[in-house]
Amino acid sequence: MSSFDPPLPDAEVPSGRPRLQLKKRDPTAAAAARSAPARGGKSNPFGAARPREEALAAKGVDVKSMDRKIEAKSQAAHRLSREQRQEADVLAAAVKEAEEKLREANENEMPENALRADLEEKRKALNELMETFATLTVEQGSQPRAERPPPRRDDRPRRD
Repeated sequence: MSSFDPPLPDAEVPSGRPRLQLKKRDPTAAAAARSAPARGGKSNPFGAARPREEALAAKGVDVKSMDRKIEAKSQAAHRLSREQRQEADVLAAAVKEAEEKLREANENEMPENALRADLEEKRKALNELMETFATLTVEQGSQPRAERPPPRRDDRPRRD
């Protein structure tokens, strides 16, 4: 059948696939399609995402207080004493060593269950230690600290 052949009557239609039965267009759907806002030619890579502050405000969360709490927690890790930092470094080194042992066991196809449990135990100990330090730092931060007076400025004119 070439493109110049006349269409076949219904009786001679090949029986491969049934003929597509289209419905008449619904006038309400056509009106809705016309009244729908036309989207710009460019797509938004963020989709319908909103800024974090707007999304949290819609949920009723106070963004500023939440940010202050997060900042206090992150600053707590930076305000460790020398002894606390050394203790945390020792545990972090133990975690790193356990990770290396687990990786070696994995590469050599050795049993890993005991090493995995040891690693999880050391990670848990490190996390608990850091949480303890963070709560101590936050508690110390909430207590009034004695401030050193500002250095004296000699703004008076000098007598020579």
